[in-house]
Amino acid sequence: MKFRSHQPHYISAIVVYCVLFCFSNSFAQDRSPIEWLRAMGVAQQELNYKGTLSYFNGDELTTLDYLHMVVNGEVHQRVTPLDGPSRKLIREGLNVSLELDRDDELAQMRDKIEAGGISSTFNPRFDKLAETYNIKVGGTGRIADRSAVCITLSPKERDRYRIHLWIDKQTSILLRWDMRDHDKRPVSIWQFTEFELIEEDSDRHSFANRSSPAVTLDLQSKAVKKDRDEDEDVHWHLDWVPEGFELSGTNIQDLAPGRESTHNVMYTDGMVAVSVFVEPAPKSHEGMEMESVSGSTVVVSHTIQDRTGRSKLVTVVGDLPKTTIWRIARGVSFDP
Repeated sequence: MKFRSHQPHYISAIVVYCVLFCFSNSFAQDRSPIEWLRAMGVAQQELNYKGTLSYFNGDELTTLDYLHMVVNGEVHQRVTPLDGPSRKLIREGLNVSLELDRDDELAQMRDKIEAGGISSTFNPRFDKLAETYNIKVGGTGRIADRSAVCITLSPKERDRYRIHLWIDKQTSILLRWDMRDHDKRPVSIWQFTEFELIEEDSDRHSFANRSSPAVTLDLQSKAVKKDRDEDEDVHWHLDWVPEGFELSGTNIQDLAPGRESTHNVMYTDGMVAVSVFVEPAPKSHEGMEMESVSGSTVVVSHTIQDRTGRSKLVTVVGDLPKTTIWRIARGVSFDP
C-alpha cells in the first residue's frame, strides 16, 4: 500500500541546503576536502546570491527560483518552485515557513509538517563526518558555467547514501548536491543552472515582500532537549540509529483536547536527517505497513502496541536507504 510523504520531496533536499553549513573558512588554493567544506560553510554565512535550481528526485524534475541573503548577520532564504503547485519556502534566521494555497494537499498535513519542524542544531561537524564517511576530492568540473571542485563523501557502511558536493572554486558556494545509492544510481540531485552574486540590499530584491498566502505552515527550528527523560509522557525509545546520528531535536504536539500527543524526534549525522513520529493509531490503520519512496526520501509507517495494549502509529521519514529507515522504525520500543 502506498501513501504520500509528510513533506514535499523537494523541500527535504532544499531544507538540507538551507541549514547545513556554518563553519570556519580557509582561503588557501590547495585545500584539503575538510577545508573545502569549511570554506563552503563560511560562504553560506557571508555571501548574497540568487539563481535557478533544478531538482531531480529520481523520477521527476522540478525547477526552483532561489534567493539567499545575509541580513543583519542572519541567513534569509526564499525558495519558490516554478512548476507544480504554488508554494514558497522562506527562512529568516531560525524561523522557517512554508506558504501554500488553501487547496494545496500539504495544507491538510499541517500537524505533521509543523511537528517535524527543523532542528536548530542541524549543522555538520566536518571533522566528525570522517568517522562515518570517507571524504576526498573527487575531481573538477563546470556547474552553471562556473569552475567547481567535487568533494565526495562515501559512507563506510551501507546504511546511508554516497554524497557528491560540487563547490564553486571562486566563491566556495555549493553549486550541486548529488546523492547516489550503492550502485551509483542517482536518487536525488539538485544544482544551479543559473547563478550570480548580488549586492546586500534585501529591499531591492524584495525578499520581505511576501504575498498573502491562504495557508502558512510554521517550520520554526526546534530547540534540543538534552534529556528526554524530562518528558514524562514519552514512554518509548529507539533501539537503533545508524552510527554517527545524534539527537538534534524533540517535539511533543497536542493535536486536540482529550487526545494523546504526537511525539517526534529528529536525528542527524551532519549531512542528512531522519524524523520519527509516534502517535495514536486510527482504527483503520491497525496492523498495517506502508511505505513511500521518492528519490532519496523514504517514508514508512507501521502500527505497534504500547505497554498498555493501545495501538500506536510509528512513522519514519528520512533521506536514507529503505532498509535503514525500516530498521529504525522497527526499533521503536515502549518502556515497561
